[in-house]
Amino acid sequence: MYRRTDIDEEEQEQELEQELDERGAAFGREYARRDHRGHAANRAPDDAGLDGRALGLGMLLGAALGAGLALLLAPASGEETRRQLRRGARRLYVRGSDAVADLRDDAERRARRLARRGMERGRDLAEDVRDRARV
Repeated sequence: MYRRTDIDEEEQEQELEQELDERGAAFGREYARRDHRGHAANRAPDDAGLDGRALGLGMLLGAALGAGLALLLAPASGEETRRQLRRGARRLYVRGSDAVADLRDDAERRARRLARRGMERGRDLAEDVRDRARV
């Protein structure tokens, strides 16, 4: 035979389980309503390349700074160290200029492509509106 406390405990467990199920369902509905397009895993493949370039540029800058510090701390004459620093700075400037030019060219290409897509989409929408107006 069941005692009354056993039944109460079972009912409490069932109520708790039902409440947790309802909370889970509410969370699921809220999660589904959210906009997940900005999340890194949901970005278009075109956007993924930008993160890699930024990482590469950061690594290049870090390597240049590390090389500069190594020159400063190395046992060489002051004039020789300054000459090496100037040479390294020129190389870094050229590489940085090239990287910035490449990024600018990529941005221009992407902007043109997006503008072209927008124009095509606008034409398609205008055609749809014209077709619907004729009917």
